[in-house]
Order: sequence, then structure tokens, then C-alpha cells
Amino acid sequence: MITTTLNKIREHQCDMTDIILTLTIPGEPVPKGRPRARVVTHNDTRKKPFVQIYPDAKTTNFETHIKLLARQAMGFREPHAGPCELEIWIYLPIPKSWTKMKREAAEKGELAHTKKPDAGNVQKAVEDALNEVAYLDDSQITDVIVHKRFAVGLPHTNLQLRAINLPSC
Repeated sequence: MITTTLNKIREHQCDMTDIILTLTIPGEPVPKGRPRARVVTHNDTRKKPFVQIYPDAKTTNFETHIKLLARQAMGFREPHAGPCELEIWIYLPIPKSWTKMKREAAEKGELAHTKKPDAGNVQKAVEDALNEVAYLDDSQITDVIVHKRFAVGLPHTNLQLRAINLPSC
């Protein structure tokens, strides 16, 4: 019963999807970094010191780069307002220290990329960067597929955002 229902939903989604955005982001993918904190003190002793939270600079630069590319690709279209699915292909560099045989195996796709960065952290950076550009909020994403592979050539990230024509609640 449950399997039949899931298959019907999948068939419906596959038949009824529209591409909102397809994008290639050149450069090495950057995972979502943890926020940084610092204590700010004043020369005036009457003011209390406070903790200032700020984002990681690498993450900010990566998200800004994605946002710029996405704005160009979206043109004058408004952000999507309904449910959508996101597919991300993360292509990371092959370590230069590897032997020729190991590098060739990685290029052929015979080795999985199981080291950092975590696919989920790169996914989060991509999702946050597309907020208010490709969709109103990343909470609209109902399905995500993330692939992490070794790059043949230069590292980059490919993504495709598709609308799902199902009613929102």
C-alpha cells in the first residue's frame, strides 16, 4: 500500500516538473562554515563588552558567488513560490599527492570521494545562497539529491532546481 502510494507520487513528480534553474558554479565547492564569534570591548568603561557573531568569510564568498550567478541565470524572473526539488553535483579536485594509477581510477569514477567536505555542508551553502533568488526560502525544497565526485579537470558544482507541481500546505 505505502509502496504503491510512493510510486504514484514519484510518477506524478517526474511527469510534472519544470526546470527553474540550471547552473554551473566554477571553482572548488565550499562547505557551509560555522559562525565565528568575538568579544567586542569599548574604550568607554560604562559600556559593557558584547559578543559579536559573524559568518565564515569563505562561506560568505562562495554564497555570494552562487547568488550572483543565479541572479544572472534567473534574469527578470521572480523567485519560485511553490515546492521544488534540488539536484547538486559536487566535483572536487583529485589530490596531487596520489599515484598516477590512483588518479586515473578517480578520473574514471572508480573511487568514491569520502573525505571532506561533507556533501551536506556544501548542500546547505548552495541552498542558503539561492534564498530569495531562485526560491523564496529553502524550506520550499522538498526533495534533494546530492552527488559528490572527483573532478575530471577543474573543480566545480552543477545544480538543477525543478518545480514540483503539487499543492503546498
